[in-house]
Amino acid sequence: MDKETTKKFETELDELRSEIARLNSLLEDKADTSSSGKADSNRNKRPHISDELVRCLKFAEDYAKKEPSKALGFATALGFLLGILMSRGRH
Repeated sequence: MDKETTKKFETELDELRSEIARLNSLLEDKADTSSSGKADSNRNKRPHISDELVRCLKFAEDYAKKEPSKALGFATALGFLLGILMSRGRH
């Protein structure tokens, strides 16, 4: 795999990390504005969800480094599938 494709993967992984941080922040804001019972329930779930997202991101990063051509194929297929699903409601 060439340096340009590797750099693209690194950029996409950085974007995913930023998105995970943003979503985690949204979860914290939502928990703070919820009622006390719901907030406590969300606080108990939040670390598990955040840890799971970080674990998945780490797995994707490791896989992309070990199998870059397969990772590119999966990313292309996923993008194609999401594009089809998202455009279905517009026609």
